[in-house]
Amino acid sequence: MNNVFDKDEIIRFFLLQNELVKALFKAYPMAKDIEWLLDFPKNGCVNINGDVWNFSKHGKGIRFFLEGSHVVKVVDVHNNINRPELVDTWRLSQYFSFDDESQLKAFLNNMVISGELEKISDKLYRLKKIPA
Repeated sequence: MNNVFDKDEIIRFFLLQNELVKALFKAYPMAKDIEWLLDFPKNGCVNINGDVWNFSKHGKGIRFFLEGSHVVKVVDVHNNINRPELVDTWRLSQYFSFDDESQLKAFLNNMVISGELEKISDKLYRLKKIPA
Protein backbone atom coordinates (compact mmCIF):
# COMPACT_ATOMS: atom_id res chain seq x y z
CA MET A 1 0.00 0.00 0.00
CA ASN A 2 2.65 2.55 0.96
CA ASN A 3 4.44 2.28 -2.38
CA VAL A 4 1.28 3.55 -4.11
CA PHE A 5 0.76 6.59 -1.89
CA ASP A 6 3.30 9.28 -1.10
CA LYS A 7 2.72 11.39 2.01
CA ASP A 8 4.61 14.39 0.63
CA GLU A 9 2.64 14.32 -2.62
CA ILE A 10 -0.63 14.20 -0.65
CA ILE A 11 0.48 17.24 1.38
CA ARG A 12 1.47 19.06 -1.82
CA PHE A 13 -2.01 18.40 -3.17
CA PHE A 14 -3.59 20.09 -0.12
CA LEU A 15 -1.38 23.12 -0.70
CA LEU A 16 -2.02 23.16 -4.46
CA GLN A 17 -5.79 23.06 -4.05
CA ASN A 18 -5.62 25.90 -1.53
CA GLU A 19 -3.50 27.99 -3.94
CA LEU A 20 -5.83 27.30 -6.89
CA VAL A 21 -8.97 28.37 -5.03
CA LYS A 22 -7.29 31.48 -3.62
CA ALA A 23 -6.05 32.39 -7.12
CA LEU A 24 -9.60 31.97 -8.43
CA PHE A 25 -11.04 34.34 -5.83
CA LYS A 26 -8.23 36.82 -6.47
CA ALA A 27 -8.77 36.70 -10.25
CA TYR A 28 -12.54 37.19 -9.91
CA PRO A 29 -13.03 39.45 -6.85
CA MET A 30 -16.53 40.51 -7.91
CA ALA A 31 -17.81 36.91 -7.79
CA LYS A 32 -19.45 36.43 -4.40
CA ASP A 33 -21.90 33.51 -4.78
CA ILE A 34 -19.89 30.78 -3.06
CA GLU A 35 -22.87 28.45 -2.72
CA TRP A 36 -23.95 28.06 -6.37
CA LEU A 37 -21.13 30.00 -8.11
CA LEU A 38 -23.70 31.76 -10.29
CA ASP A 39 -21.55 34.85 -10.78
CA PHE A 40 -18.32 32.97 -11.51
CA PRO A 41 -17.25 32.54 -15.14
CA LYS A 42 -18.09 29.18 -16.69
CA ASN A 43 -14.49 28.78 -17.90
CA GLY A 44 -11.21 30.55 -17.38
CA CYS A 45 -7.69 30.14 -16.11
CA VAL A 46 -5.48 31.02 -13.15
CA ASN A 47 -1.69 31.08 -12.82
CA ILE A 48 0.02 29.08 -10.09
CA ASN A 49 3.80 28.77 -9.77
CA GLY A 50 4.31 29.52 -13.45
CA ASP A 51 1.67 27.01 -14.58
CA VAL A 52 -1.57 28.03 -16.29
CA TRP A 53 -4.46 26.03 -14.85
CA ASN A 54 -7.69 26.10 -16.83
CA PHE A 55 -10.97 25.72 -14.99
CA SER A 56 -14.58 24.98 -15.72
CA LYS A 57 -17.53 25.48 -13.43
CA HIS A 58 -19.85 22.56 -12.77
CA GLY A 59 -22.74 22.45 -10.32
CA LYS A 60 -21.47 23.77 -7.00
CA GLY A 61 -17.83 23.29 -7.90
CA ILE A 62 -14.87 24.21 -10.04
CA ARG A 63 -12.72 21.70 -11.93
CA PHE A 64 -9.14 22.89 -12.45
CA PHE A 65 -6.98 21.11 -14.99
CA LEU A 66 -3.40 21.40 -16.11
CA GLU A 67 -2.60 20.00 -19.54
CA GLY A 68 1.04 19.28 -20.17
CA SER A 69 2.93 17.44 -22.84
CA HIS A 70 2.89 14.20 -20.86
CA VAL A 71 0.19 14.47 -18.22
CA VAL A 72 -3.20 15.97 -17.44
CA LYS A 73 -3.72 16.88 -13.78
CA VAL A 74 -7.17 17.54 -12.33
CA VAL A 75 -8.15 19.25 -9.08
CA ASP A 76 -11.93 18.94 -8.81
CA VAL A 77 -13.19 21.19 -6.01
CA HIS A 78 -16.70 19.81 -6.42
CA ASN A 79 -18.00 21.33 -3.18
CA ASN A 80 -16.86 23.48 -0.23
CA ILE A 81 -15.28 26.05 -2.57
CA ASN A 82 -15.23 28.48 0.36
CA ARG A 83 -13.15 26.00 2.40
CA PRO A 84 -10.07 25.43 0.20
CA GLU A 85 -8.20 23.80 3.08
CA LEU A 86 -10.57 20.79 2.98
CA VAL A 87 -9.80 17.83 0.74
CA ASP A 88 -11.88 14.71 0.22
CA THR A 89 -11.03 11.30 -1.11
CA TRP A 90 -12.74 12.03 -4.47
CA ARG A 91 -10.37 14.92 -5.21
CA LEU A 92 -7.31 12.87 -4.32
CA SER A 93 -8.56 9.93 -6.40
CA GLN A 94 -9.06 12.20 -9.42
CA TYR A 95 -5.69 13.93 -9.12
CA PHE A 96 -3.60 10.82 -8.48
CA SER A 97 -5.75 8.33 -10.44
CA PHE A 98 -6.21 6.13 -7.38
CA ASP A 99 -8.74 3.33 -7.82
CA ASP A 100 -8.88 1.86 -4.32
CA GLU A 101 -10.69 4.26 -1.99
CA SER A 102 -10.36 1.94 1.01
CA GLN A 103 -6.55 1.90 0.71
CA LEU A 104 -6.52 5.67 0.24
CA LYS A 105 -8.68 6.19 3.33
CA ALA A 106 -6.43 3.85 5.35
CA PHE A 107 -3.38 5.86 4.24
CA LEU A 108 -5.07 9.16 5.10
CA ASN A 109 -6.17 7.82 8.48
CA ASN A 110 -2.54 6.89 9.19
CA MET A 111 -1.64 10.50 8.39
CA VAL A 112 -4.31 11.53 10.93
CA ILE A 113 -2.74 9.25 13.55
CA SER A 114 0.72 10.67 12.84
CA GLY A 115 -0.64 14.21 13.32
CA GLU A 116 -0.31 15.46 9.74
CA LEU A 117 -4.03 15.55 8.91
CA GLU A 118 -7.24 16.23 10.78
CA LYS A 119 -10.23 14.07 9.91
CA ILE A 120 -13.34 16.22 9.44
CA SER A 121 -15.75 13.48 8.30
CA ASP A 122 -15.67 10.01 6.76
CA LYS A 123 -14.12 11.31 3.51
CA LEU A 124 -13.03 14.88 4.34
CA TYR A 125 -9.62 15.92 5.70
CA ARG A 126 -7.65 19.07 6.53
CA LEU A 127 -3.91 19.58 6.71
CA LYS A 128 -3.09 19.99 10.39
CA LYS A 129 0.11 21.98 9.99
CA ILE A 130 1.42 23.80 6.96
CA PRO A 131 4.97 22.76 6.11
CA ALA A 132 7.66 25.44 6.21
